[in-house]
Amino acid sequence: MPTEANSINAATTGIVGNTGTAFTGTAVTQYNVILGGSTSSTLTNVAPSAASGVPLISQGAASNPIFGTAVVAGGGTGAVTLTGVLTGNGTNAITASTVTQHGVIVGGASNAVSSTAVGSTGQVLQGNSAADPTYSTATYPSSATGTGTILRADGTNWSATTATYPNTTGSNTFLTSTTANTVSTATFIPLTSFTPTMAFGGSNTGITYATQFGRYMQIGSAVYFLITISLTSKGAQVGNATIEGLPVATSGSFGNQNNNAVTQYGNVTLPVGSLTCLFENGNNATNGVFYTNSITGGTTVLTNTNFANNSTVQVQGFYFVI
Repeated sequence: MPTEANSINAATTGIVGNTGTAFTGTAVTQYNVILGGSTSSTLTNVAPSAASGVPLISQGAASNPIFGTAVVAGGGTGAVTLTGVLTGNGTNAITASTVTQHGVIVGGASNAVSSTAVGSTGQVLQGNSAADPTYSTATYPSSATGTGTILRADGTNWSATTATYPNTTGSNTFLTSTTANTVSTATFIPLTSFTPTMAFGGSNTGITYATQFGRYMQIGSAVYFLITISLTSKGAQVGNATIEGLPVATSGSFGNQNNNAVTQYGNVTLPVGSLTCLFENGNNATNGVFYTNSITGGTTVLTNTNFANNSTVQVQGFYFVI
């Protein structure tokens, strides 16, 4: 058996390798990475990075690896220093976006993120078309301050009202304030239909109509009404002209009430010198008479002679029932 040159002996240092013809020693450094050398059975060292945490990166099949920044394809970030929120970019380097403490994170271009400015107490975040959302200038209360309150602008901010409001309403109701800072519902009084008739001397025999229209509403002790009557025949009765069939009898405490006006009339002949034509409710009654005021100050009650077979009158006004 041949004796190989440079046989291993006590003076050999490092890690010994045998080439088949000779022994060689490779000195190693503490903390270095040991790699295969350029020739068979020889070794080499790669010094670590001075910075802690730097990985060993392959340089391909024909070069020794080195410590450095790992590329994305190798499972790294592709970046040396990263601070903030990290964003992946496919095969490109990972990027970092800094954000503000207490700011709201919003999406940006190319997968980046950013954060809004920190809002003041009570401000709300509002959207902006094609731009980052921003906080409102006005502030809002953080909690409901009382049952039934609503938000109201004071010119700068929104705050809860002192007044309270109902949470439900019924049909034909409206809001009203009955006591300080309390808004409640009240019933809206709708118009109700009734059918008025005409009479002469208290009789309506033979009278026919083209129109008999009556509407009224009662609010407390007052009745408001509107009447339109158009005749097709006034019949053959004689006497004072009256409208019958008012919906509620007048009060007996006021006597005859003349709070009403004949707002329109047609084919009605008024006495010569008449200034106005009025309608007067009877006392404790559901009827009333027509009368006119004259230039001389007198009044004249209208009768059948003042009406024709095609007369039209419209009366509106109010009267008291209590």
